[in-house]
Amino acid sequence: MVLVHDMTSHLINVTEETCNFIRKRIPNKWGLFRTESFDVEKNIWTSEVCDPDDFGDFAPFMAWHDVVTGHDENLKWISRQFDLLNSVLKQKSGLYYPFSAGERRVSQSNIFPIYPQNHVDFILGCNLLYMLLHEGKYLDGAITACDAIAKHAISRKGFVYGAVIPALNMYYPKFGYLRHKAAVSGIFIEEFSNLYSLTKNAFYLENAKRMADAWTGTETFQRYGICCDQVSPLLNRQASQACTLGKMNTNLSNGLIRLCEVSGDKGLEEIVEKNMRGLTLFKNEDNSYSAQVNAKSGKIHDTEVQQVQNHMIMGTFLDAFEVLGKHEYLEMAEDCMDFWLGQQQKTGFFPMKLSKTGNWNVCDMDTHSDITVIMCRLYLITKKPKYRNAVKRSVESFRFFVEKGKIYKEADLLTGKRVSNAGELKYLGGFLKGLVSSCTILKDIKKVDRNLLRLLMRDR
Repeated sequence: MVLVHDMTSHLINVTEETCNFIRKRIPNKWGLFRTESFDVEKNIWTSEVCDPDDFGDFAPFMAWHDVVTGHDENLKWISRQFDLLNSVLKQKSGLYYPFSAGERRVSQSNIFPIYPQNHVDFILGCNLLYMLLHEGKYLDGAITACDAIAKHAISRKGFVYGAVIPALNMYYPKFGYLRHKAAVSGIFIEEFSNLYSLTKNAFYLENAKRMADAWTGTETFQRYGICCDQVSPLLNRQASQACTLGKMNTNLSNGLIRLCEVSGDKGLEEIVEKNMRGLTLFKNEDNSYSAQVNAKSGKIHDTEVQQVQNHMIMGTFLDAFEVLGKHEYLEMAEDCMDFWLGQQQKTGFFPMKLSKTGNWNVCDMDTHSDITVIMCRLYLITKKPKYRNAVKRSVESFRFFVEKGKIYKEADLLTGKRVSNAGELKYLGGFLKGLVSSCTILKDIKKVDRNLLRLLMRDR
């Protein structure tokens, strides 16, 4: 039996090893972080790509680790990365271009299309860093980016365009980016709400409400309390009949919950409650949740049960409980987690998906970390030993992703054998979130206040 003291020491060591990996091996020739294509076996990068949006996927969790341990190596590195992003990739509009195949974009040009959806995690990261560290430059970063999104990317109806050309102040109808997506609007609603809570500037609250009204006013939301995946900007009506649970609906739900929380609007409470009832359309008899509902019939369309979809809806129900105080939402999260605890293997892993055609016998570091975080949240709220014990079992399996200074993305569900490398930075950020969350729970660390802990631990 592994002692909790030994386990948390190991967690801290693995977390520091992961942070060192990011700081020392990930920067490209300009010093900026690279977001993808690292080959663990060959120990080389095959790409110079830097997507500013991924800053929010790893920076808050590296900073959180330093706050927990009292270190500052990550804080200094994150500060330099933020400054580099602003000096190299930030445009006059306040939005960012990524590196493309290692080519440096022409600075201060506003004639190329920019994708608002590639700013959601950047803004999220800036808001979290400011809440965690109280350094003004991160708040300024969120303000500048949100001001630009409000100016260039939010339509008159309140939807968020898929691509824009700031110099022409118009949206860019490129195939694949033409439609408004609920997943994108959901995070913007949440982060504009967060910015309002930090600045008390009503401008951000007004824009959050506009975006929320656009989606809650759609035919599917009015009928079922959930939203379709996409809306056409040309016709202002649904462009698909799919209602996908994870990202699309959970992101929107999380945004509505946060907007309700910071605004104190009682009318929004009724909308959130309608939304929570709507999410039960995805529910199966065994308390698991399927991935997709048909917007015409309101019936489950895709019967496959994905772990990633389920940890997202558990997080949404926990948020609804913590904001509205209704125990039925906590019960729904617990019922779903009880189902998944029954699926946990001897390795500590959970199946990635369950379907009639067979299960996916691979465990992904990012999704495994996410379900571990949900168990941490459940323990924080309920103090039930079964969740803490499940966290310990899950933590023991983290070792399968790390070997001799190398970090792997996937492992076999039953044996723990590593089957693919960690080729994207955002997965390492997700891994860090699980590591620091578990350490916080097992060591009972209280260096971060409860409300911020909830925001740090949530999946988007």
